[in-house]
Amino acid sequence: MTQSTEVMKRWMLDAIVGVGSLIVFLVLILLLPAVLPGEIGYLGALLLFVITISAGGYAIRGVSA
Repeated sequence: MTQSTEVMKRWMLDAIVGVGSLIVFLVLILLLPAVLPGEIGYLGALLLFVITISAGGYAIRGVSA
């Protein structure tokens, strides 16, 4: 693979992880407050979003290294 293909591949993976994490966050924002008390639900959604995007970034770093 050429260097430009690897850069594009990493960029594409980055975008996919970002959009996927945003979708997960929006779903959690809608569902968790209905299951947990209001403040805890929103805090849980934010925490799970941070974990999701961190795991995605870690996975991309492993793929592109």
